[in-house]
Amino acid sequence: MDPLAPLDRRTGDAMERAARAHHRRRLAKLGQSAALDPPDDGSLWCAGDPPVRAGNALEVLVDGATALPRIADEIAGARSHVHVAGWHLQADFGLVRGSETTTVRDALAAAAERVAVRVLQWAGAPWCAAGATRSPRARASTPSSTPTSARSTATTRSS
Repeated sequence: MDPLAPLDRRTGDAMERAARAHHRRRLAKLGQSAALDPPDDGSLWCAGDPPVRAGNALEVLVDGATALPRIADEIAGARSHVHVAGWHLQADFGLVRGSETTTVRDALAAAAERVAVRVLQWAGAPWCAAGATRSPRARASTPSSTPTSARSTATTRSS
């Protein structure tokens, strides 16, 4: 067993507790505390307002070799819009590789010629973790060459 595993686990648990507490406080300010708790009637978390809409489907794609080309096909076949939300997106990442590589940039640019394309990315942790920053000055320098004190200039907003 890795001797650092217990420390890593405790640190990760502490960060999760801090994030949960942050979101609980934020939702309480907005009067939406119930959003974090399942309904008392034993139904699924997604039950309630608004109700589940007919005509929706979910297919779980676990393997990247299956999922990534499928994502490229779905973007290419979009008829009304493409909405992408996630914590990380790299424009030159290859969705389809081989003789004809299709990158995220290429797929979204082609779709944007036909339909509305919107991308929502995570702006970063609400605290300075692993040198993450929203400061333009800090982003311009590399984490390995920037002293920790300079990297900790990240500003956080309380919502």
